[in-house]
Amino acid sequence: MKRITAIVVDDEAFARRILIQDIEDHCDHIEVIAEAENAIEARKMIQRLSPDIVFLDVQMPYESGLTMLEFMENRDFLPVIYSSHQEFALEAIKLRVADYLLKPLDPQALRASMRRVYDDHLKREELLGDTQRIELYTSGKRHYIRSRDILYMKASGSYSEIYLKNNERLLMSRNLKFVHEMIEDEGFIRVHNSYVVNQSYIKGLDVKSNTCRLVNDQMVPYSSRKKVLLQKQLRKGSIMSVQPESCAVQKKGRA
Repeated sequence: MKRITAIVVDDEAFARRILIQDIEDHCDHIEVIAEAENAIEARKMIQRLSPDIVFLDVQMPYESGLTMLEFMENRDFLPVIYSSHQEFALEAIKLRVADYLLKPLDPQALRASMRRVYDDHLKREELLGDTQRIELYTSGKRHYIRSRDILYMKASGSYSEIYLKNNERLLMSRNLKFVHEMIEDEGFIRVHNSYVVNQSYIKGLDVKSNTCRLVNDQMVPYSSRKKVLLQKQLRKGSIMSVQPESCAVQKKGRA
């Protein structure tokens, strides 16, 4: 069974330890990779580690777990509420939580819940397509990055800059060739000596300036020798063409 990752968010250290121990004892397919004591820390960890599951207490200082979920955009994890209070269950359901567990946790209930959550995770990944997860170390920190979350990568001497959909930039102490080969994803194209782009996020080509326009409207240069490859993708309809005179965007072959 494929292992999936989780973080535990609770303001009580003792409660975190109990939950983590229960997961280790009863859920072999789940790896707890971090823990946080409030929503502020949790957001940073979610952005950096991209966990599959977030176990979240409700009542915490500064901000409740449910409030954190309410204001999170583009949520890319399955939230599991675990609380000693039943009265928040309806609100949690409205926020599309994967499950609602009550403290103290019953091991049998935890196992049953995690089987359901695991099945939900597999269904989500099937719908989302590519599920490759890359483990990166930058400045002593560990990051779990899905290949689909990378917009493009840029060479910076012997380092590589990795630009993500959430506008985060990671600096990795490996050259671009190494990082490109590590990803092992045919959807990434080396369009230039200094750039590798996720083809899924190319919105168009400006053939006058030899640049790719990405979905965030950033322009990335491509070399003339890559023009044929990109135009081939354009003919397949997976990339759109940007007309340089008017900057109008249209599908190749369509009026």
